[in-house]
Amino acid sequence: MDKPTLYPLPALVGPIPGEPMRFHVQSRSRSSIKHLVDLEELGFHGNCSCENFNFEHLPKLRQEQREGKPIKYRRCFHIKRAWEYYGALHARLQALDYYKMRHAKAS
Repeated sequence: MDKPTLYPLPALVGPIPGEPMRFHVQSRSRSSIKHLVDLEELGFHGNCSCENFNFEHLPKLRQEQREGKPIKYRRCFHIKRAWEYYGALHARLQALDYYKMRHAKAS
């Protein structure tokens, strides 16, 4: 069985050591700025330090919470990228565990 090919994870997202649900995500329009994304916030919806999330999405989320409505997926670019990174990272770890298990049985 060939070892799985592991492609690089997106460079826009950087994990914060020791904090598995928090990431720095590079701004699309201002490459020198990195936004803080916490995927655990708002009931695992995610929270971001960017202007778009704080002025457009967050007020709508808060209003939905106050009204007892189901929270819609109101996510900025940075939260979406962090969730993609988180999913890709965990899929990669599962693939490596599976490879090791299969390789150990074949030996």
